[in-house]
Amino acid sequence: MDMGEALVATIRRADEADALNMCVKPKSASVILLSQILTESGVGRESTPPVPRSALVSERFVRSTALVLEAEQVEVRVAAMRILMRCIAEDGHCRSSIVEKLAVGAVLDAFHVVGDADKFEIVRFLSELLKLKKRSAAERVLRAIKEGSSFSMMHTLLVYLQSTTPEQSPVVAGLLLQLDLLVEPRKISMYREEAMDSLVQCLKNSDFPRSQLLAAETIMNFPGKFSSSGRPLARSALLKLARVKERYRQSQELSVVRGTDGAEDDAAGEEKAASEWERKTAYALVSHEFGLVLEALSECLESKNAELFAASLVCAAWLVHMLSLLPDTGVLGAARVCLLRQLVLVLRSAKHGSDRALAMVALRSFMNDREGMQDITTYIKDVLRTLRELKKSSGLAFEMLKLLSDGQESSIDMWNHKELNNADCSSNGEVTSIVYYKSYIFSGHSDGTLKVALPKCP
Repeated sequence: MDMGEALVATIRRADEADALNMCVKPKSASVILLSQILTESGVGRESTPPVPRSALVSERFVRSTALVLEAEQVEVRVAAMRILMRCIAEDGHCRSSIVEKLAVGAVLDAFHVVGDADKFEIVRFLSELLKLKKRSAAERVLRAIKEGSSFSMMHTLLVYLQSTTPEQSPVVAGLLLQLDLLVEPRKISMYREEAMDSLVQCLKNSDFPRSQLLAAETIMNFPGKFSSSGRPLARSALLKLARVKERYRQSQELSVVRGTDGAEDDAAGEEKAASEWERKTAYALVSHEFGLVLEALSECLESKNAELFAASLVCAAWLVHMLSLLPDTGVLGAARVCLLRQLVLVLRSAKHGSDRALAMVALRSFMNDREGMQDITTYIKDVLRTLRELKKSSGLAFEMLKLLSDGQESSIDMWNHKELNNADCSSNGEVTSIVYYKSYIFSGHSDGTLKVALPKCP
């Protein structure tokens, strides 16, 4: 503990003048040693950490370490990145402080000279810095990465992607795709095609479940919605669309804080930038190979891996929802073929109410056209039964019930009756029609008989 604290203190101090003649300055040496200590200790272990968490996440220490990214020695820059990654893992709020002091050019120059293992650390570091609450800030970092190197960073990443391991590919592909989407996504791009091929391949490769999970989590980050600590908010945003009650609590960070002195204009600008980015990423994903990513996500929804299932469900619900907002892509029919049965199964059988709410959001998007409504009626019994269960906890469930009942609320109430008793109607033949009117149920039978079910007496 004492050694770790001493190294932190050295990094926080400026280099002394008498250290100029030394081969390695005290701060650089401390960065390298602290990086090794933190790497060996890992994150989240039960053993006593080598450095107090409060010291690692202090703004002064984070900013001092970020300045070391401009060090002359490449190994010092890489060590500083590893320390900052540990700081982010301990408290994601420090991302903004790192971005303020970030020398992107020095980081990118290091990428071109280090080995493959360190290359991946740099990609992870840059990817983590993009998880910012403000979309405009994230796009500034993206542009700095794209334009801040003397080499073509996108071409370098493309070459690197072709030699990465399955567990590295999703992260590299995710960064490459985001860099490419800084331009109009409708244009043909070999970078986008290679990145999407890699992500789909990882999703489909059940021999590498870790790679599948990382690919799904990468896609889950594409909407670009994050909390101030860097937590992805895609799931919370979708649950908000389901209008669920308080027991499926929404993140307070989804709401826009209104203020004065131009704060409202800034919030509106950020919201517009976030919406444009979300449309770009969704379009790029669903338009690749006629929605091939949706087929891959459908396969992942059959996985027994709870983490993979949860991430894939968020991705599938988000993309299906976005299909209803994008210009006609021609993919909606393919999405129903891939996902409708799986989503109905989740709606009917999921253990967690939030999972059922996500399935509702996706199914509601399928109900926007006649073909979608017809496909859903194939599962109408299961859908209606579940929506009746959820209508008190979700405004979206009640809305869907009305749509499936031709807008008649009385029809909803009719199907919501509990079974009170049984009556033998075999002597009158099969039931050919049912009408519900003023609490009475009228049934017509094949022999011409009309029966009336009286309301239950109090």
